[in-house]
Amino acid sequence: MPHDSPLTHISVGRLLFGLLVLTFTIYLIPGLWGAPLKLINAFPPSIEYSESPFGVGSSRGNASTTVLPDDAKSGPHGIVVFEDYDKGLAYAKSVNKPIMLDFTGYACVNCRKMENNVWSDPKILPILNNEVVLISLYVDDKRDLPKNQQFVF
Repeated sequence: MPHDSPLTHISVGRLLFGLLVLTFTIYLIPGLWGAPLKLINAFPPSIEYSESPFGVGSSRGNASTTVLPDDAKSGPHGIVVFEDYDKGLAYAKSVNKPIMLDFTGYACVNCRKMENNVWSDPKILPILNNEVVLISLYVDDKRDLPKNQQFVF
């Protein structure tokens, strides 16, 4: 800055900190085009919340080739997810598959880490896509329950 005293050399601490920041910045750049950032992917909001979920400049759009069952949505990694227990259970009975209950949260870092690191595993993803019906129940959902489902102890 204009009023700072001139430096004849950079200290080791400043140099190391500068290199650390530069390295982290370079690591983040591919994420602009949709590359997975496995080290930090649980901390920022999920890619589903992004304005460009397929990366900057991608023209894929949100069109899915998979036909979703009624009341289901496409979740992480394209997995079919139900957010209502009764509707998911009814669908599981109709297709004769077991259910997997996923107790998750909108602001749950550990949940995002599980989705990004475990569910994306090539051994796990086919099971979630083909062998079970996934029902995600959000424990931090702020919607009020109907009066007949509310209990006060």
